[in-house]
Parts: sequence; structure tokens; C-alpha cells
Amino acid sequence: MTRVLAIGLDSATGHVLDDLARRGDLTNLARLRADAARYQLRSGQGHRHGMLWPQFIAGTPARFDGAWLRLTFDPDTYEPYQESARYVLEGVEPFWDRAGVETVSFDVPRTACGGPGVQVTAWGGHAPLYPRASNPPGLLAELDARFGVHPAYGNDYGCGWHDPARLERLTDALVVGASRRADIATYLEGRYPWELFLTAMSETHSLSEFTWHGVDDTHPLAPEWGAHAAAQLRRMHRAVDAAVGRIVAAAPPDTSVLLFSLDAIKTSHGDLPSIVLLPELLHRQAFGSALVRDPDQDAWRAAGYPPVLPRRGRPWRPDLDERLVDPPVERGLRGAIKRIPGYETLRMTKPGRMVLDRLRHTTHGALGLPIPAEFRGEYGDECAE
Repeated sequence: MTRVLAIGLDSATGHVLDDLARRGDLTNLARLRADAARYQLRSGQGHRHGMLWPQFIAGTPARFDGAWLRLTFDPDTYEPYQESARYVLEGVEPFWDRAGVETVSFDVPRTACGGPGVQVTAWGGHAPLYPRASNPPGLLAELDARFGVHPAYGNDYGCGWHDPARLERLTDALVVGASRRADIATYLEGRYPWELFLTAMSETHSLSEFTWHGVDDTHPLAPEWGAHAAAQLRRMHRAVDAAVGRIVAAAPPDTSVLLFSLDAIKTSHGDLPSIVLLPELLHRQAFGSALVRDPDQDAWRAAGYPPVLPRRGRPWRPDLDERLVDPPVERGLRGAIKRIPGYETLRMTKPGRMVLDRLRHTTHGALGLPIPAEFRGEYGDECAE
């Protein structure tokens, strides 16, 4: 029997991998490349970031309507959320199910549970948009207990390039997570029969979003922050390389290995205009008042227009909430805990996470954000996260 071990490097960037391989950081990838056929994937109009994993899973081109666009929002809070489905697309099975291939799928973005085969979703993936679940039910809880959770799961968006300590803490978590991912993958490789073993390394996605100024020398953050960011990227990639080497080494000798990346990272110029400036302009146009308090513009101009940064120890969203003219106030015990002075710093510490675990009866990741237990309800829209 010929098997296929397919390992996705989520949002890994070709020229970054090339550079790190030349420097000797990626010994396993370099060894695999030496004996491999290599193909350059080129994106067409339909290959947009949010569509790539669903297209890969469905094995069909994207449509920009209906079930393909399942992101909606709560009209009361304006918070966006992702609707889930039994499969990624209603009525469209993953390509491996349609082919009748015996498959183990471990932590692949945008996959869902409920069909044939062994499936683990959202163990540690970046923005999986489906609950932490497994088929057979209980498998994910067993893996969490045996190997541990991914300490960066759901915590990567609690980071920020402006805080070196948080960036280093996230990198530490991704290094640990990559190693645990290899532990789990090799365990699953030996436990279940498979023709296709499919997994993805989310670490390359999680950290690159916050450290791209360590790659792009023209990035405005590169002169001051680039060297630190580049060092964290190297640490993370070395951990991913070691994990890939272990997963490949554990595969049976009749296995063909496929390493792939569906997209890459590049400098973004759209986040600030779309997330902050556009809502502010629309609010002022519609209501005639500011949503965000203006900083002292004279002082900012006199200082040479430096970047407006969140405070150290604060992710950008809570910091921005505090800059609102009418900031939201979270009530109850959870809100009271968050208002404790030094809360953001405290929850990054091991004692702080232990206290939070006891108060909330859940596990907390490296930056103090909760990691939910395995979801065991009915899979469908009602279980979206």
C-alpha cells in the first residue's frame, strides 16, 4: 500500500524558508527538499486568504457567495463570528471522503468533524473557525491529557509586536506547541490505520503576523524592532523544522511525503485603515461625534509622528477600548477580574494562570487567554466559535 503524509506549513513563505535553509536553520526541510520534486503554486483571482483552506478541503474552486462566505456578525454587539457547518461547505464533502480514502486529519484549518475517518479539529490551529472537537468523540480530551494543550491556541491574537516580552512568550509557546504537535502526530500515525495522514503546522502563521518586520527591511518597524522579530522567527521555524522531521521519521517506509503551503505572508497596509480609521470616519459621518478620543496631536506632531502604541502588557484591542469616548464595561466577576490593576501582566505568569484556571475552571494559554475543553455537542451552526 502507498500512503501519503501531507504536512501543511500554514502561511509559510517560500523565500523565508529558502533563506533559513541556506543558513542551516532548517536541516530537515533542506534534506527533504534535496530529494524532492518542487512546484511553485500561483494564486488566481479566487485564491484569497480566507478561501484557501476551504478550497483545498473541498477540492473545488471557491464561489464568493452562500456557504463559502459564512462570516457574519451580531447586530447587537457588531462582533463578527464564523458560522460552522457539518463540513466546511454545505453538501460538499472533503476530497478524501469523496475518494473513500482512509484518513487521519489532525488540526487542519477550516476542517470540521462528523464524517468518516479520524479527525481532530482546533487542537492548536490558528483561527480554525470550528470548535475543539474530535471524531471519535473524546479523542481530543485524551490528547490534551496525555500530551498537553497547545499553549498558543487562542492566545496568538493576545500578542503584539510592540511588547517584546509578550512576543517572546508567544514564541516560547509556539516552540512548545510544535514539539507537542509532533508528539501527537507520531502517536496518531501509529495508533490508527491510514492511507492519508493530513496535518498542518499553524506556528508559521501565528508568529509571522506579528514579526514580519523581521523579514521586510522596508517595513517602518524594521529599524527599531526588526532584529528582535527576526530572532523570534528563527526560533519558531527551527522548532517547526524539528517537528516536521519527527513526523516524517515516524511514517511507514511506503509513505510519500508532501509538504505544502497554500499562501504566504507579506506586509499589510490595510489593517489600520479598515479596522480603525474606516469605522471612525463612518461613525463621525453618521453620528457627528468621535468614537475614539483624539490623542494630543500637537505633542504627537512635535515628537515627529511616532507610532501610537498600546501600553506594554496590553493587546491592542483592550487598549483601543480604553481610548473610546464611551468604552464598554464588562460586568460580573469576569469584568471585575479584568479591571484589577496589572491583570494583563499577571495572567501571563504561571501563578496567575493557575489562579485563573481555578476561578474559571478551564485551562489558560501562555498569554492568559482561555483554551476550551473538547466540545462534545452536535456539530452544526450552534457550535460556532
